[in-house]
Amino acid sequence: MPHTLFNREEWANQLDGGEYFVIAHLLSQVLIGREHDHRKALQEAMDENALLEAHFFNKDKEIFISQLERQLAMYEPLEHDHAVSDEWKIIRSYKLDQSIVNQKRDNAEEVKVYKAVEVIEYMKHDTDSHLAYVDKTVLYRLTEE
Repeated sequence: MPHTLFNREEWANQLDGGEYFVIAHLLSQVLIGREHDHRKALQEAMDENALLEAHFFNKDKEIFISQLERQLAMYEPLEHDHAVSDEWKIIRSYKLDQSIVNQKRDNAEEVKVYKAVEVIEYMKHDTDSHLAYVDKTVLYRLTEE
């Protein structure tokens, strides 16, 4: 279930003061990169009801928003669990299709070309079956390699 409606006020509450990566699906394009590099395009897409869904993520959490009845809804953020030992975490890297990596930016800084997205899978152990399973998967970062 959605956590709350996502508007500019909620954007400020959730994202201001932090460095986030973003993967966003707009009606006309896919944006991949740093949130502050795409902020203008993302907010314009919000205003035009053209933002379909977006993942904002960093080393602390992942925030997912999507269209729900012509409004943006924010789901409960997924938090990284820094207390979990490394043996119960798996970091996976997935190559990005370079044909969809959007190089347009809102500012004139040097363009970073991201090659992959990393996720962290948090494992748990079922005491009845004695099997390990993935409890949650959280987007972690974009990489240039």
